[in-house]
Amino acid sequence: MARPSVYTKGVTDHICQRIVDGESLRQICKDDSLPNCDTIYCWLQSNKAFSDQYTQARMLSLLMRLIKSVILKSNQINQ
Repeated sequence: MARPSVYTKGVTDHICQRIVDGESLRQICKDDSLPNCDTIYCWLQSNKAFSDQYTQARMLSLLMRLIKSVILKSNQINQ
């Protein structure tokens, strides 16, 4: 089965949600139902809306990891 390569908002929303959920782009690209990394990188370069959405997803993912780390450290200190 061929991987999708046509840009759609639904596919990019799904990719960005998985980024927010903590998956790396490499992990996401292992999913045969999604485009490969080269296709996604092309979309990021050619589509400002997706590039902005992807950047925001990365920032949210980083923020969530930071919050989890602070909570973990706080719990360790309070034990």
